[in-house]
Amino acid sequence: MTARAGSAREVARRVVGRVGERGAWATLALGGELAAADLDERDRRFATELTYGTLRHQLRLERALAAHADLRKARPAVRAALLVAAHQILFLRVPAHAAVDDAVAAVRGRFGPKLAGFVNAVLRKLAASGEPPLPTEPRARLAIEHGLAPWLVDEVAAQVAADELAAAVAG
Repeated sequence: MTARAGSAREVARRVVGRVGERGAWATLALGGELAAADLDERDRRFATELTYGTLRHQLRLERALAAHADLRKARPAVRAALLVAAHQILFLRVPAHAAVDDAVAAVRGRFGPKLAGFVNAVLRKLAASGEPPLPTEPRARLAIEHGLAPWLVDEVAAQVAADELAAAVAG
């Protein structure tokens, strides 16, 4: 099975990669990719959810993937494929095998069987074990849970009472 160049997942991988690698604005990058892709309305919505959901939960997804592999040296396109697939596995009702198969096919098509095997192993481990427990320390937990920079959680904590921190962060 190969990933279609214009599939919703491929659109999300390209946008997540551009945001991560080049600092692109997600809204502009997604708009451009959707304009170029021949997707029906359902797939456009799926691409949008995959993109924004992956970016919204990026810290949490990176933490979950890091439990199975060191991704700091991964190629940006491989990292994007792992993040988009991890979002599907952990946060959406997408069958794990579908997310894994698509990511593996995309990486195999671009980089060959060795990196595809790496992606397969990491995502299968993630699917089997799920997300690692969130930190118990309240500020670290809130940062990971809500995808916020730790300094931002510290700023909010300085402005509100300790028992109001979780509500203030959650918005």
